[in-house]
Amino acid sequence: MSRHRQRARRITGTRGQQHVEQNIGMVAFLIIGALAGWLASRLLKSRGFGLVGNTLVGIIGAVIGGSINDMVGVDTGGFLSHLLTATVGAALLLFAVGLLKK
Repeated sequence: MSRHRQRARRITGTRGQQHVEQNIGMVAFLIIGALAGWLASRLLKSRGFGLVGNTLVGIIGAVIGGSINDMVGVDTGGFLSHLLTATVGAALLLFAVGLLKK
C-alpha cells in the first residue's frame, strides 16, 4: 500500500468505519433511487411500479442523469442535487419507455 493511502487510512479511520460509510452510501443510493422513481412517475402521471420497480427506475435514471451531467460538464454534490439528477434521468427513461409502448 502506498504511503499516501496509509496516511489517508490513519486520518479517516479504520476499515470498519470505512465499511459503515460504504453501507450508508448504498442505503442513500437506494433511497434516492426509490424517491427519484416515484417522483418521475408522478411528474409524468404514470402509474407507479411499486417500491422495487420505482427503485430500479430511479437507479437507472441516476445513471442516465449522471451521464448527461458528465457530457454537459455539470458537477453535482449533495442529496438534493443527486435526487434531482436521478429524477430527471428517471423521467427521461419513463418518457422513452412510453414512446416505445405506443
